[in-house]
Formats: sequence, C-alpha cells, structure tokens
Amino acid sequence: MSVSPRDVPQYRDVTGPGAWRAVLHELAATVPAPDPRARPRYRTILMPMLVGASDLFAVREGLLAHALRLRGAEVVFVLCDGMTACDARTYDHDPDGYCAQCLAHGEANLAAFGHRVLRASAHADLERAGACAALARARADEELLQDAPGRPGLAAHVFSSTLRYLRAGVWAPSDARTVAKGREYLETALLMREFAQTTIARVRPDKVVLSHGVYATWGPWADQAVAAGVPFDTCCGGWRRNTLFLQHDDPRALHCDDLWPDVAHHPLDANERACIEAYISTRDDNRADAFQYIQGIEQGLASFCARHAIDLTTTRRIVGVFSNVAFDSARFGGGRAFADMFAWLRACVERARLHPDTLFVVKAHPGEANFAETTPEAWRVGAALASSSALPPNVRFVPPDDRVSPYALYALIDAGLVNTSSVGLEMALHGIPVLTTGAGVHYEKPGIVVVPRDTDDYFAKFDAFARGPVTFTPDRELALRYAYALYFRKSMPFEPIDVKGWAPVGLGIRHLGDLAPGRFPGLDRLCEGILEGTAFAMPGSLRQ
Repeated sequence: MSVSPRDVPQYRDVTGPGAWRAVLHELAATVPAPDPRARPRYRTILMPMLVGASDLFAVREGLLAHALRLRGAEVVFVLCDGMTACDARTYDHDPDGYCAQCLAHGEANLAAFGHRVLRASAHADLERAGACAALARARADEELLQDAPGRPGLAAHVFSSTLRYLRAGVWAPSDARTVAKGREYLETALLMREFAQTTIARVRPDKVVLSHGVYATWGPWADQAVAAGVPFDTCCGGWRRNTLFLQHDDPRALHCDDLWPDVAHHPLDANERACIEAYISTRDDNRADAFQYIQGIEQGLASFCARHAIDLTTTRRIVGVFSNVAFDSARFGGGRAFADMFAWLRACVERARLHPDTLFVVKAHPGEANFAETTPEAWRVGAALASSSALPPNVRFVPPDDRVSPYALYALIDAGLVNTSSVGLEMALHGIPVLTTGAGVHYEKPGIVVVPRDTDDYFAKFDAFARGPVTFTPDRELALRYAYALYFRKSMPFEPIDVKGWAPVGLGIRHLGDLAPGRFPGLDRLCEGILEGTAFAMPGSLRQ
C-alpha cells in the first residue's frame, strides 16, 4: 500500500490548558453544509462518548462526527452525568467533584464544536434507576461477578473496570477494597444499562459507535444495542501513532480476525513488505507508536549481562519469559491454561527448577513503570515473584525500568514464553519459537506461535521449549502477513489530529471542510465503515 503526500498532513501544534477549546470554537465558526445527495445506509449515529473530561475523546470523536455529518449522517452524543464509579477514574486519580467537572468540560467542548449532546440520564426512569442502586447494594459479595439469568455481560464489565481502577491483575474476593469497588462498578453497569436502553429507544439510532466495549461505562451500551437489534462499532487507538482500530459488533477492537482468512494465503508485494519491515525496526523503542515506554534504549548486551549475572560462555540455553501490565492482561474467566498472568509466572518459575541447565530471563513489561498509569507495587511482576519462594539460580528477573532493547534480548534467547504481550508476535517475526498460554491473544494463529490445549499440555510444551531444540519454527512469511494486516490494514490512519499517548497535540486540518470525502484516505475508510458497514480496513493488494 503506497503512502502518498496527502496521507501525511502538516500538524499545527495545539497544547496547553484550554487550547483545544479555542480551536474547537474556531473550527465551528464556519460549518460547511453536508452533501445533499448523500444517503448513507446508517444515517442516525449515537455516540456514547460518556467521558467528558478527555480532550482526546472530544476532539477525535468530535471531528469524526463532523466528517460523518458531511457524508449525510446525524450524530447524537451522550455524556455521563454522574456515576458512583466510572472508567475515567483510577485509584490515584479520583478527586472530589470529578463528575461535575467532567460533565461540564465535555458539554463545553462539544457545544463549542456545534454538536448535539444528551445527558445519559435524560430519558431515565428514576424509579428504575433507584432500583439499580438498591440491587447493587443488596448483591452478595460472592455474587458480584455473576450475571442474572437471561441478562449476560455485566459481570465481565464489572471485572474489567474494577481491575482497571485498581490496576490490579487478579480479582481478589477476600480483599475489601476489591469488593467495595466492584459493587460500585456493578451499580454503574446497571445504571448504564438502563440509560442505554431508554436512550436507544428514544433516539432510535441506526448505529451505536463507542469506545471500550468491555468496561462498565461503555459495555452496557453495546449490550443494549445488541438487545435492540442495532449494530454497533467499537473504536480504540491503534499501536501506530495516529491510527484507530474499529470493529463491527465486537468489543474486542485490537485484532484482525476479520481479515486473516483472506490475507493468510496472499504473499506481500514489495511495497507492503518494505512498509512492515520498516515498522518492525521501530518497535524496539516504539518510536513510531502512540506510546513510547523507554527513553535512551540500550542496544548492547554486555552491560545487561553484567547487571544480571549472565555468563554467555557457560549458558547452554536461554528462554525469555515476557509479562504484561497486570490489569491489561486480566481476562474474565481466565485463560486456557492459567487463571491469570501471575499464576502463569509463578508456574513458569517453579517449572524452571526442573531445567537447571537452561537460563530463564523473566522480563517485566516497561509499562509497569514507564506509562501514564503506572502499576502499583503490589501488582508488579517483581513483587509477585518476591512474595513466592526464592527464585531458582537459573532464573533472572529484569525490572520494568531496565533500558535493554527487547531486540537485543531476542538475539540472546532461544525461545520465548508469553501470556498476552505483543512481544510474542515480535519474537515470531524474529524467527524465535513462542509458546503462549492460550489466553486468547490476537496473534494465536497456527504457524505463528504454539498454543497449548490445557494446563497439562502447556507444561509438556514448556519442557520441550526448556530442553530444546524446539521442533517448531515460526513461519516468518505468515507472521509478516499477519503483522502487515494488523499494523497497516486494520490500523487505519486518523489524519485530522496528531496524538501523543492519550493527548491530542496537533491539528491537521485548516477548517471543517477538510473532513469532506477525498481529503484523507484513512478518514474516508473509517466513515465508510461506520455509515455503510464496509470492512474497517485500509485497501491494499492483499485483498485483490
């Protein structure tokens, strides 16, 4: 897929308190008329943005809404107007009065942008809303993660939101804080379900477009769209900077399962290969991505080996064990072989005792310490390993702030073990055999990684990886096709803004007319997917 000059806009810097509000007023001063000939399949779009405190949501979804309007759609936003718990809060960012500030900020931004906004409770039945709160308070502790018969979905939302708030990796039923916060998120999920049901019934949208379909704030809106027979699309930021992932009727946005059956058997052309190879070369320090975890990355191995007492002259075999951020790895219902990441890590360390001639290097995810939302000490991999028995002499722990390049580690190891980390795909791209836990990570595809059937099968495969040599070799061509589909086909450019982390930092348009069809290929494809139901993927020779 070629990249033309119009794919890369010139961004005007927009930073500082209140800067975006002024820009939104400026853009809304002249609103172009939509194309009168446009007759989209899905005309009325409901966007439960809900979290008004986010400049990113207001700017990104606000621009997307204007682009949809120019193509003949009517967009209605919904903002949350007060919850016991919501997904804009975390244990270390939960100030008093947050709800009022969040709502005011969102309404002001969207109003400045000229959008129609409803409050979530606008059409609520107050008696039924009160019953939701009473139901959450009456639910027994052990039933917080149980769905009512015939009303599935809320338990998964409560689980995900509670662990995200605490940034924890395990639901701890004996922990009073976990239970108390879980009860609050159950109340939020119940209320959101009621608000979504009444709003969808009143607005009668043709489609619902929302973020994060797995959390208590947004998940019930997707559930109620399904119950009402209304299609929904979920949206989240992609790995590559200034890209978005969208999926039809699927809360799991970050995958390319819809493309894989078609692209798995089609070789990459020269330009596609050049694109993905160039991008892979940037993944050592994430310099082309939305989030960069390590500054001043260390490319060599000499100082790394010295720090961690690794003697390459006597070490026969090295297996890398790569963790993830605790809450991000948590899966409701657990995985195929282990209940959670920490159970897996402890099992790996204990199993390593059976293979004293093999060195196991356990690498904590850099996001534990180098992320906007750092992981509490109690839920870091180092603490989890320290709380168990002493590490065997053939296990080395690498903390999250170690600046060693992951690519340097790939040159060091003979095989890799992962739970859900994207490192698994990177190792396969480097020809390293990888064993996952069967937790459902998106790249668990035959030929790319080894996936166990169950716990017993995992340990059998673990032993084979530890003893070596491993008979499985990843099909690098297959892994390249998958990576290209994931990072360039499903990661769709959203050209109007420049985003760093979770903050919009630049504007790539001069006026709202630039959002009309024909200016930005990525934006055109996103709008077509929302309004016509076409595939959320950039076109390319892989589909021809």
